[in-house]
Amino acid sequence: PFESVFAGISQRILPQYAAALKFYRHDRYDVACNWKVYVDNYAEGYHLPYVHPALTQTVDYSDYQSELAEFYSLQVSPIADPDGPYGDGTAFYYLVYPNLMLNFVPGRLQLNRVLPTGQDSCSVDFIWFYADAPDVAKRAAEDIAFTDQVQAEDASICEHVQRGLMSGSYVPGRLSPKREAGLWHFQNLLRGDYADGQRANR
Repeated sequence: PFESVFAGISQRILPQYAAALKFYRHDRYDVACNWKVYVDNYAEGYHLPYVHPALTQTVDYSDYQSELAEFYSLQVSPIADPDGPYGDGTAFYYLVYPNLMLNFVPGRLQLNRVLPTGQDSCSVDFIWFYADAPDVAKRAAEDIAFTDQVQAEDASICEHVQRGLMSGSYVPGRLSPKREAGLWHFQNLLRGDYADGQRANR
């Protein structure tokens, strides 16, 4: 049920999001990687200082925390640059299994939906919602330009990972409990669904 999948999200963000958010814009990005590679990348904060230098300065990476619920993981961080594109407050990054991301910063929700388009390709919808404000157009333009930069960095690293996976040389390693809990959570849910599917087809 919807209430079970999204349990606790509205209560967590309500103190920061009392104002209603309205649809603003819809963008789509094509990425040359399997959809699960893109989700893996989103689910962990380990790569931030190596791939996203500007984002690492925007959020407080030293206080970047991961939390797990039954059907989603959450990466949460105070915003380190209140004058930047995210405003002043807290950033909440929800990965709702299997392919939905809810990115909350003050006065804005960016919803991402990852859709497979092939074995080694996917598309990512970016759907923007903002609270009414006199400067919403200016704020949205800065925010979307910043996201374009972050998305280009993510697409590049995901496409490199895809090539590595297809090379035949990749060997799985250990995961970081602090930085990759969401990745572990996503892969376990996926593994369980694959096992259920195999049992159902016997």
